[in-house]
Amino acid sequence: MNYGTIKIPKGTVGYESVSGHKDWWYCDRESPREFPITAEAVHLDLWKNQGPYFVFKVPLCAFKPDKLFNKKQEYVTIWFHKEHIDEIINSKNA
Repeated sequence: MNYGTIKIPKGTVGYESVSGHKDWWYCDRESPREFPITAEAVHLDLWKNQGPYFVFKVPLCAFKPDKLFNKKQEYVTIWFHKEHIDEIINSKNA
């Protein structure tokens, strides 16, 4: 499954990544991140071990909108539960 690029609404909560078994990245449900602004997120569909949580690449500036970034665009990985992703997509199509 590839969700492609979706728009994550302000106030949505996702979870940061944590390194785990075999140094793979997993969803860390103890590290929630609330979106302070609406931002685009790109599904990293080639990452293994996805489901029911799926990982997305989000520009770091989405979480620090007041900070100026002079370097090349930096990203963070944020995980969302499948049901939450489907709600976001379905609300756009309503």
